[in-house]
Amino acid sequence: MKSLLKPLLILLFVVCGFTACIAPQGPQGPPGPPGTPGADGYVYFDVQYYNITRWNLAANGEYFFAEVSNAAITNKVFLYGAVVGYLVIDYDKSSELHIPLPHEMFFNGYSETVSFDIMPGSIAFYYKPSNFDTNYTPPPLCFKIVAMW
Repeated sequence: MKSLLKPLLILLFVVCGFTACIAPQGPQGPPGPPGTPGADGYVYFDVQYYNITRWNLAANGEYFFAEVSNAAITNKVFLYGAVVGYLVIDYDKSSELHIPLPHEMFFNGYSETVSFDIMPGSIAFYYKPSNFDTNYTPPPLCFKIVAMW
């Protein structure tokens, strides 16, 4: 009896597996929240490059920052979209490299972190030394920002 029970259970699972998911398609559901793509799935995007050559020292003296305008980051994008940032190495060359932000760089036993934040209409880039040594000027950096909605 035990030898017959195992093949019958396997057959039962196979039959259930092939018949359980067969059904006609139901009606279309309600519309999604505002800002989501329509039935065609089209996503809008905006790509901007920023060459930051002038950095400002923060009031607490612990990091550098640079603020730029970006009209593509509307309130709709801020609430329902996505914004992705990259540090760009060798901009406009065959060896161009995009590094996702935030990015931590290591130099002689300490690190420096490059990051960004957004709000509707603007972006702030940050350059933060781990040892808070701000007695120098950060190098010029190129950033790529991609806004999607």
